[in-house]
Amino acid sequence: MGFHLHRRVRLGPIYLNVHNTRITSWGFKLGRFSRNMTHGKTTIDTPGPGRYTFHGKRRRR
Repeated sequence: MGFHLHRRVRLGPIYLNVHNTRITSWGFKLGRFSRNMTHGKTTIDTPGPGRYTFHGKRRRR
């Protein structure tokens, strides 16, 4: 095991997820709506503790 650094950097509505020194994903958040551009995931926060998540096109590996 080694040392791992995982951090979310926010630049206004845009965020970058950084793992060690690499950007692993990025997206934006506006109010209750957020979109992860790397993974194609869209999330809408609902009132209370819930949220609704749906995915765009999935890539086959």
